[in-house]
This record gives sequence, C-alpha cells and structure tokens, in this order.
Amino acid sequence: MTQGEFFNAVYGPFLAYIGGFLLLLVHNWFNFQILTVFTVLLIAGIGMYRLALKANVDEVIAILLALIYLQFGIVAGILRFNFMAWGAALAPYAMMQVLYMINDERKPTHWLSLALIMSLIAQVHLLSTVYIACTFVPFAIYALVKTSAKKQMIIDFFKALGTTLVLTFSQNLSVNYAINRQRTLEFLDPNYVVIIQRYSKITKHRRKLQHILRYTNNDSLFKAGNHTEPDYLPYTKHASNVTYQKKILDQAKHYHYHVKGNKLFLTWNSKKAKMKMLPIVMYHQSRLTLNGKLQTKLKQNTITQPIVKAKKGRNIASLQFITPIWFKALLLISILGWFVLFGYGI
Repeated sequence: MTQGEFFNAVYGPFLAYIGGFLLLLVHNWFNFQILTVFTVLLIAGIGMYRLALKANVDEVIAILLALIYLQFGIVAGILRFNFMAWGAALAPYAMMQVLYMINDERKPTHWLSLALIMSLIAQVHLLSTVYIACTFVPFAIYALVKTSAKKQMIIDFFKALGTTLVLTFSQNLSVNYAINRQRTLEFLDPNYVVIIQRYSKITKHRRKLQHILRYTNNDSLFKAGNHTEPDYLPYTKHASNVTYQKKILDQAKHYHYHVKGNKLFLTWNSKKAKMKMLPIVMYHQSRLTLNGKLQTKLKQNTITQPIVKAKKGRNIASLQFITPIWFKALLLISILGWFVLFGYGI
C-alpha cells in the first residue's frame, strides 16, 4: 500500500495475525490459499452438519444439507468475498442459538455461548455479525413471548450483549473511527468511490506471478497487482473512481516509496519550487512531514490528498498514522476480555 490508506479497518486484528503466522508456516501464498479454503470448508461443513443434528434432522439428510451449504453458501463466498465466506462458515454455529430460543423454555438465552460465537464472527467479518443479529430478532421475540422466565431471558441477553461489546471493542470503534458516517446511500450512486470491494489488475507476467504465488510469502504479491479501487477512503465529498485512478494511482510512478518502521516515505525531484499534490490520503490521525518539517495546516482535495509546497531539487515526505491511546486501551480490554471468557468458560 503506497497511498497511506487503511487496509484492515473493519476486520479483526487477531485473524490478521493468525493468517500471517500461518503464511509463515506454509511458506508461500499458494499453500496458504489452499489451507484457508480447506479450513473454511471444514468449519462450515461441520457447523451445518451439527446444526442439522440439533434440529433433529436425519443424519443422512444432515450430511446432504452440509454439502449443499458448502456448494452454494461457502464456495460463492470464497470466489467473490473471502471474508464473507468466513462469516458464512461460522453462521451455522450462531444459528444453534436460535434452536435454544425455540426449544429451551427455561433458559432461551445461553448468554455465554451466544457472546462467544457473535464475538468470533465480529472478529472475522463485522457485516456478518449484523446479518446474523437481524436473523435472531423474530426468534428472540417468539422466545420472549413463549418463556415463563422473561426477566432472566432479558438479563441473559444484556449479559451476552455486554460481553460481546467488550470482546469486540477494536472492531466497533475502528468502524466508527475509520469510515465517514455519511455513507448510507452511497452504494446507490455510481459517482461515488466504491469502498466495499477492492479489485486489482495484474501488472506482472503470468510466469512471474506464478513464481510469487508458489515461492514467496512476503509483499511481492501485493506489488504484483495494481489496485484499481479504494477501500476506506476518508473523503467527505463527491469523488469518483476515475478521480482516484488519475490523481493517486497514475501519479505513483513519479515517486519512490519505502517504508521504515511505521512511516511511509515518498521521494521525488522537483525542477522548481511549486505546490504539489501528493498521491496519498490523509486521515484525522495522519501526520505528514515534508523535508523534516511537520505539516500542520494542509490543504486537501476532495479525496483528502495533501497539497504541499515542494522545494527545488530533492524532496522527502513521510506519512505516519498516530494510533489514539484510547484505541490501544480498548484493544487491551478486548484481549483481557477474551482471557477472562476462556477462563470463565473452562
């Protein structure tokens, strides 16, 4: 990433770390892809099979249902939206909570298992959490009407909700922090920047790409693709994908990029002193330094590109994102919450 954009704003950091560790273990991207696809299919198949058995479905029918679910519910997700496939793989385990609501009149809400599965799904794919929570609503209403322990069900619900919020602090707050709030109707307007999916154009020869997939586990794969659409762009006004392409992607070839520590450096030569629009984006917590001087009063265009005054000759700009202290604190609370939950569960 050479634009200074968020890459993992609404997905759990724990899954990202686990994925990185697995990539190191399997040595290359090709093996990693096989492993992740197999893992998703295995989790989804077992989950749907167990869900069917809990619903008192015949074992043979349960196996068939699992196979159908893998073909139409998971494979499509793997091919199109990878993280959506992870959410779909965990969905059957969440739906087991529906069976408790329907069948267990004494205790319709098993708050600990409910909090655990919803927190796991939120760590993987936050949007799936929203879908599944909406699915719970009619069954929860039915259970509340049916049960005689209404007070206890309500208490257990808030216990599950509170536990889930604690375990997913990093996801809930990163979404509110990273993404502009005024985006409700943007998906209906083709003139807006697309933020839900990233597409890439392969910039290297097929043989070179095959070599990267089979023999590397570093960032070579990302360098081989030219990302043609943005994710989590912090713009506040109208902007099209064409704007992003022309002003950021097409201009990147005029700069030299390198990363040192938690800073992105851009180097370029200017024939004269002039105003320059850099091919990066600025968030509220982004800090830009130009030729050793912190830029505090920056002009920005519609997609939050900084406009700076370059000097004649060699220029060096560094971009850094300052993580808020409160975010680190809440992330620590989330981690401690997971340890407490496992300790309590055991």
